[in-house]
Amino acid sequence: MEFIGGRRAQDLFGGVTSSAAVGDAEVHGEATVFRVPAGVDHDVVWKAIVGGSYRFPIGSGILAYAEYHYSGFGAARPEAIAALLTPSFLEHGQPPDGGLLRSEYGAAPLSGLLQLRLYF
Repeated sequence: MEFIGGRRAQDLFGGVTSSAAVGDAEVHGEATVFRVPAGVDHDVVWKAIVGGSYRFPIGSGILAYAEYHYSGFGAARPEAIAALLTPSFLEHGQPPDGGLLRSEYGAAPLSGLLQLRLYF
């Protein structure tokens, strides 16, 4: 079992992850709670993942994965999806003046994700 915590942008978060072997299969789960700043629809948001894998004994093995992802950051109503798909950018540098960009103002995304998996 692993415990994690930290800060992402203005959000504080904490969570737990775990995995186990069940017979010839593997199961895993993650749960994270985010404390988001005031002015958002809610001040606490949950994210969770539950999944597993199994290697079928065909040849050198066929690996199958299944995962379910839940995110409380999603849209509560279908009409809110368009707003979630709109990119958000940090405003930094000198703002545009007379329609001319004078810096990288608003050109950096709010957050990103880098995931690296190595299997040996």
